[in-house]
Amino acid sequence: MLTLCHQTRYLLDKMIATQEEEFKKFGGVRERMHAARTTTRGEEWDKSVYNRLEAATTPEDLAAIAAEIKQKVEQTVWSIKRKKGWA
Repeated sequence: MLTLCHQTRYLLDKMIATQEEEFKKFGGVRERMHAARTTTRGEEWDKSVYNRLEAATTPEDLAAIAAEIKQKVEQTVWSIKRKKGWA
């Protein structure tokens, strides 16, 4: 019975250590869910950006849409730099 307790403790310690490493490397559940959501939204955003550019009827309209997209991209880049500690 004592051997079984030691084996169980060893396996639990090993499992906890592995989970700690995975948490450090990949983050928690919420972080993974957020990454999945933003990736999906980013792909949808790419499609909507293309559609908005295609829908422009005048050169001025196209320039205005492009300026808005540029501003959003700059905000996103700044946000990523801040999260990574680069800003």
